[in-house]
Amino acid sequence: MWGSRQNQYGGHIQVTVEPSLRVPNAVYVSHNDHYDLSVHDSPPVDRVTAYDEDTDVTATSGKLEVALQVLSESWSQSMTAADEMAGAIESLGRIP
Repeated sequence: MWGSRQNQYGGHIQVTVEPSLRVPNAVYVSHNDHYDLSVHDSPPVDRVTAYDEDTDVTATSGKLEVALQVLSESWSQSMTAADEMAGAIESLGRIP
């Protein structure tokens, strides 16, 4: 599943949960904090506006600056969110 990002950066957050191919009776969880390296005046209001197929993928120096901002400002928060998501999914599989 995926949803909109709640900050000024373009992109989306995608979480995948599927059976593990390596560990029996387990699941694989992937958390992708996708950035398209664009900056918006306000966060998107829904998933439709978060996913813009017309995003310019041309490499520019401006996008390099955004990439550096994202890494310096959001890396820790993204890692925390991924850990929390995996923990929430793990808790669903616990047998009481």
